[in-house]
Amino acid sequence: MNNLSYKQFYHRNLPHYQPKDGIFAISFRLAFTLPAVILQKLKEQKDFFNITKAKLKGKEKKLFVKEFNKTYFENFDSYLAKYSSGNDWLKQDNIAKIVYGAMLFFNQQKYDMIAFCIMPNHVHAIMRPYSKGEDCYSLSAILHSIKSYSANKCNAVLNRTGSFWKNENYDHAIRNEEDFGYQLQYLLYNPVKAKLVERWQQWKFTYLKEDILNQL
Repeated sequence: MNNLSYKQFYHRNLPHYQPKDGIFAISFRLAFTLPAVILQKLKEQKDFFNITKAKLKGKEKKLFVKEFNKTYFENFDSYLAKYSSGNDWLKQDNIAKIVYGAMLFFNQQKYDMIAFCIMPNHVHAIMRPYSKGEDCYSLSAILHSIKSYSANKCNAVLNRTGSFWKNENYDHAIRNEEDFGYQLQYLLYNPVKAKLVERWQQWKFTYLKEDILNQL
């Protein structure tokens, strides 16, 4: 079994969990390093999380994990919007269009792409990998394919070499309808929060599946 094949649990820099038939909120970013002071702040938050989590049990522990993950992700996302070390290639229409096409290339074949939003230096997505026999298409393999293809194409357009995407991804298995609503709203309103547009519908590099759009 290779590193990209389906596994329910897997680990790189972050722990990942892929339940079969799950829907996932995903984020990945361009290859740049956040300032050392921000990385230290994030590390301290994770250390606090691990220490506190070990002391809790039952519902109290479950609630703490839920609230911490939400806050940590929102803080991290705000840092991405603020610090990009100059790497904001996705602001260029021709680059964003390449990524847009890559996100949909295997849509309805290997996965159901529900929504995505291409920001200047990172991408948010919600998708459901399709079943494949007793397993399902590997989320890590899907993202590797999207990122590898788009990186090669984008680097060629930019006349550059080297890493285009940061290797690690953030993925979250959506728990229920309430969680799905929160994740979708967060994705749609990311450009509004970043003051790039006034209404989410104005951001041209947001994709929303038609049957979901009709429910809004």
